[in-house]
Amino acid sequence: MKKIKLLMFALGLGISVAQGATVEEAMSKTDRLPGDMERDTRSHPEIVIPLLQLKAGDRVADIFAGGGYYSELLASVVGEQGEVLLLNNSAYKQFAGKALQQRLQGRELGSVVVYDREAENMELGENQLDAALIVMSYHDLYHVDDKSGWRAINPADFLGQIYTA
Repeated sequence: MKKIKLLMFALGLGISVAQGATVEEAMSKTDRLPGDMERDTRSHPEIVIPLLQLKAGDRVADIFAGGGYYSELLASVVGEQGEVLLLNNSAYKQFAGKALQQRLQGRELGSVVVYDREAENMELGENQLDAALIVMSYHDLYHVDDKSGWRAINPADFLGQIYTA
């Protein structure tokens, strides 16, 4: 029995499987944006992201992701087999503007998919997500600003879409 386990372990070492990184490994990548490394000290992704209990291959939505700070970290955690939906509605795209452009310009973000959808129909499907993340944005469901085009969102419908997904 021990020989079989040892053989399986040895064979496992020889197989190249795309695995996700730990949050700490994701945070220590040398190609991260300087502003992200500064933000780490106040956002504490090493505490927040593990609450999602993600594993390699998971599909997660970063809702109202703004400039994609968490999306990039999440992509490292779910690895190449996973997928991160960087979801912004039109008002959040305006808010994110240059920060999102900077993140996307000439940089490889792995499994991040820019997924622009309005909150009334996020098209997340049914049982399609392993996790969803909303950071510093829930209060925006109640925000109204005619200048930016932001209008109040029905919280029950919004959360219902996420729960269904």
